[in-house]
Amino acid sequence: MIDTTSDRTAKRRKLWLQAGLGAISGAAGMTLVLWLLEGRDLPEPDGSTIVAAGVAVIYVLMGVLVGLGALFPAAGAKLLNVQDRDEVLEQRGMLISSAVACALLGTAMLVLVFATTEAALLGPRAAFWLFAGVLAVTTVVSLRQFARHDELMRALIQESVALFGYGASVVLVLWGAGAAAALVTAPQPLDLISLSLGGILAATFVAIWRRGMMQLD
Repeated sequence: MIDTTSDRTAKRRKLWLQAGLGAISGAAGMTLVLWLLEGRDLPEPDGSTIVAAGVAVIYVLMGVLVGLGALFPAAGAKLLNVQDRDEVLEQRGMLISSAVACALLGTAMLVLVFATTEAALLGPRAAFWLFAGVLAVTTVVSLRQFARHDELMRALIQESVALFGYGASVVLVLWGAGAAAALVTAPQPLDLISLSLGGILAATFVAIWRRGMMQLD
C-alpha cells in the first residue's frame, strides 16, 4: 500500500511538473511570437496566424524539452513519459533525432508564418521550400524510427494516425460545408497546416490517454 501510494504521488508530481513547464514555456513562447507579430508596426495578426504560430511554438518547445531530457537523463526521467533514467539512455538516439526534427519543423513553420510580414526572415517562396524540405526530412525520420519501435509504440502510432484521420476528416467536411453555406469563414492556408500538425499532436495525446499511459494508478 505504501509503495502504491508513493508511486501514485510520484506520477502525480511528474504530471504536474510536465504540465507546469509546458504552460510556462508555452506562455513565454507565445508572448515572444505575438511581440514579433505586433511589435514592429505590423497589422493586427488574425486568428489563423496566431493559431499557426502557437502550433509552431509547441513543436519548438517539444523539441527543446525532449532534447534536454535526452541529454540529461536524470532530468529526462522526470520530464519525459518514460519509466526511469535507464529508459532515457536506451532511447537516447531516437529521442535526440525526434527532438531535432520537432524543433526544426516548428522553426520552419514560424518562418512560414512570418514570411508575408515585415518581420519575415525569408521571402514566401524560400519559406515554403524550407518548410517543405524540413517536413520531408521529418517524415523520413519518423518512418525510419517506426520500424525500430516496439509493438506497443507501433500500435500507439497507428491508433494516433487513425484518430487524426477520422477527426480531421470530420472537421474539414463540416468546415467546408459551413463555408459553402456561408455560415463560417472558409479555411485559410495556415488553418490547413495548423489542423494537420496540431491535429496529430492532439490525436497522439488522446491515444496515449486511452491506453492508460497517463493514469496515476
